[in-house]
Amino acid sequence: MRCRFCHSSGHNRNSCPEVKKYAADAHQMRSVEGKQEHELGYKHRYALAVERNKAQISAKAKAKAESAKAQGLTSSRKCSYCDTIGHTRVKCASLAEDKTTFLQYETRFRNAFALWLKNSGIGIGTMFERVTEWEDRKHVVMVTKSNTFDHVNLFNVVAEQTIGGVYMNREGWENHINDYSIPSGTGYPFADAQYGYVVVAPAPISFEVSDTYLNAETIKTFVDSLFDEKSKREYRWRRGKAHIGTFHTSRPNNENYRNLVEQMENAAAGLSQVAA
Repeated sequence: MRCRFCHSSGHNRNSCPEVKKYAADAHQMRSVEGKQEHELGYKHRYALAVERNKAQISAKAKAKAESAKAQGLTSSRKCSYCDTIGHTRVKCASLAEDKTTFLQYETRFRNAFALWLKNSGIGIGTMFERVTEWEDRKHVVMVTKSNTFDHVNLFNVVAEQTIGGVYMNREGWENHINDYSIPSGTGYPFADAQYGYVVVAPAPISFEVSDTYLNAETIKTFVDSLFDEKSKREYRWRRGKAHIGTFHTSRPNNENYRNLVEQMENAAAGLSQVAA
């Protein structure tokens, strides 16, 4: 720890002895010499500012303690997750409940997606096409590989860049492989319709998820990371993945996620009936 006032190690500016010394000198100069605060030197003004900040923090803590006492609470500490006085994040019932709920939703979503994918017709040889706005012909793409479906989750329902395909009839792009999301025409409820790709010929054997995708420990680790309390790791997008700390400063909207889960389950059930 390094003090921002005296630049010594071992303490911060709130406990710095130099702050106390300069603040005492500043008070004396103001009372004895009649100086205004703006007439004092930088160190003296800085010390007074630190002193005022400490007083404000102390007053807020006292007010919180009195409020907690009035409510019959045993602690005046404020939970960093649910913003409620009387407990800390470690003992927060709302956090435990939200993690349990989201774990259930993520597990249900993955199981439904795995079932849907198995009957989807998305595999090696799947053909899909699009009509472009700048060329008067259709671009046909054939799926040649699977990238990974492991990052398809409640934060990447579009299944961004999960499959690779090669152009079959685009001049100058022969054998060029692009990465694609799951296209329309497959019954996938979150199909990427941005570029107008539509499946015209399914593959006889569909892709399947990896062995770890449905592993309970894998899913739990993913969900735990979303509730990580380190604010410097707050939620960001990168290739469709949700990063550590998504729910550090905001609780999940369970209704929205439940809706996504139900859409995925309905789509999986629909394809299963067709396959049967």
